[in-house]
Amino acid sequence: MDVDKLLLESESYEDYLDAFVQPRDLFYLRDPRLARQLVTLGYRSAIDVLTLKQYKARRDELLETLSTTRHHHILFSTNCRATDVMVVELAERERTNRLGMLTTIISMRYRQSNKVEISGYIDFEASLRKSITDDEEATDWTAIFNETMTLRLKKSDLGYYNWHTGFSVMNDSTNFKAVADPVRGLFFECRHDRKPIYVDPFGDVGSGSTRTVVKSNYYSHVVLFDHVIRSKT
Repeated sequence: MDVDKLLLESESYEDYLDAFVQPRDLFYLRDPRLARQLVTLGYRSAIDVLTLKQYKARRDELLETLSTTRHHHILFSTNCRATDVMVVELAERERTNRLGMLTTIISMRYRQSNKVEISGYIDFEASLRKSITDDEEATDWTAIFNETMTLRLKKSDLGYYNWHTGFSVMNDSTNFKAVADPVRGLFFECRHDRKPIYVDPFGDVGSGSTRTVVKSNYYSHVVLFDHVIRSKT
């Protein structure tokens, strides 16, 4: 018996138990509830029958995995008709980021509706991946690429700085490690090949990386740092 297939096909715990009930059980017991009790006691299956709690946990896990697999290769930028240069540039980079060929750091600065200026850095691939898995902090990239929503920095991103309060935070991600160097200043180390990506606008960006300054209608400053991933040496 394919247990995972049975779990996915069962709309309820009762449906799951009914798969183990034998016809003679219903003939003699005349009550489906009693027949299910025999199953939960382990009398009608060579495999361990899941409890209700185990059933719910395992089925939810399978449904989440199935959903992620089905949507993993769907690009948020599909049919993108954006006019803003930054959105167009990111749409062109989505596929290579999703495939792990390229990692992109989005450096941006903008003013909120209350005129407070915010700046920071976003790991583009990590942000896309959160959207695939429906993470609570996920950015709605479909809305970004459709230009029905503007991209906003989160305190959980690579970097976040509030120019009004002075609050700042730096975070590591699955792709980058934030490093504050006394000589070179802030840079990000790519976890895949340990190459540094320098975000100083006047210095060398680093081996295998490029810097692209983007003019945007929505943001006062945008720079895209692209790093081609190479194997560790």
